[in-house]
Amino acid sequence: MRKTITIIVAVTLALSGLSACRDEPEPGAGTAPPDASAGRATPTQPSGDPSPEVAATGCVLVASFLGGDPAGQEDEYPCALAGEDLNPGELAEALSGLTGLEFAIAYQNGDSAESFMIGWLGESSLITGQPPEPQDEEFRFFDADSLRWFMLDSLRATLMANFGDGIEVYYLSAEAGPLVLDGLVPVSEFPDDMAYQGSPFYFTHSGNR
Repeated sequence: MRKTITIIVAVTLALSGLSACRDEPEPGAGTAPPDASAGRATPTQPSGDPSPEVAATGCVLVASFLGGDPAGQEDEYPCALAGEDLNPGELAEALSGLTGLEFAIAYQNGDSAESFMIGWLGESSLITGQPPEPQDEEFRFFDADSLRWFMLDSLRATLMANFGDGIEVYYLSAEAGPLVLDGLVPVSEFPDDMAYQGSPFYFTHSGNR
């Protein structure tokens, strides 16, 4: 709730009839982001502008809880990668360390300098559909769908945050074919010749939003 507090202090003195008034500045409004993923616990870190730590390092990990909702929550965390270490493999490993999920991937540059081909390995939590036990309290998932959309969106958002919004991310199977995630709603197959568009795109075009 936005509160506006205005304090006017008027003082009239016998000395030269001076008066002074002061207005306190208006505090900024805070809007809590919607919780878009019913299958997960609410994260403890609020979304919003990057923290000073993120701004200082320049390297960002993004935990994306969109879950098909374009207005969903995304949280940013600083990371210590730089130079040659700033690549999809190291960023995926950093996401594993942050979330406790297994972001096991193989990657290569795509046909253009602004694209990555990401192959999800069989041991990744995305493929197994199972989080490790015990789960991290901040990143707790109660079903395979919410876990999988979180991983797909978070890796893409992290790559875009570090390599630019124009980067294209193609998700593949470990055999470099189309990525198939049996039972994933609303879509379960991602073509190998189409960049991943983010969960809101698939929910919108499937009629689930």
